Amino acid sequence: MKVRFRSTFFADLNEIYNYIADNFDDDLAKEKTDEIYRECLTLEDSPKLGKLYPYRKNYRYLTVIKKNIVFYKIGEEAIVVHRVFDKRRDYFGVIQRGE
Repeated sequence: MKVRFRSTFFADLNEIYNYIADNFDDDLAKEKTDEIYRECLTLEDSPKLGKLYPYRKNYRYLTVIKKNIVFYKIGEEAIVVHRVFDKRRDYFGVIQRGE
């Protein structure tokens, strides 16, 4: 099953990149965001790797590179990655509000 990414995922990934680049350096930002993206692609082989999110129907979540959490859904034709957050952010609140 293919992994597809929503525009919200790329907006979140860009926000993570900018934070790391502003506070550390561009090379580290690229390395970390590339790693997040690659870990999401592993869902192709193991779509049920993440845990079910109890407050939003059909959502799953997965921790990637220790500090980030990815929200996704398993569809009929693809795994759709919706969001990625730094774990220190109120990510459950954002997902529940549907932002």
